[in-house]
Amino acid sequence: MSGNTPHTIGQTTAAYTPKGTDFSDIPQVVILYITEYDALHNGQMITRVKRCMDTQEGYVPVDDGEEIFFANTVHSIFTFFHLTNPYILL
Repeated sequence: MSGNTPHTIGQTTAAYTPKGTDFSDIPQVVILYITEYDALHNGQMITRVKRCMDTQEGYVPVDDGEEIFFANTVHSIFTFFHLTNPYILL
């Protein structure tokens, strides 16, 4: 996927997963947004976003195989990859 065309997680998984695939066999999707500023205004170099379901008991994380990260280049992006996978050589 290239360019500025927005894609949903559903479109991404549907493009690579045969119709009728069991939910447990759908591949994990990782989205990394890299910005030149602190898009979420939280002062963090890397922010992991987790989808949650609003229930009567509060917010419950949804384990749907999706991971979203926001990384801002105010801090070094190479630090992110080293923190998440120490086996990557910088």
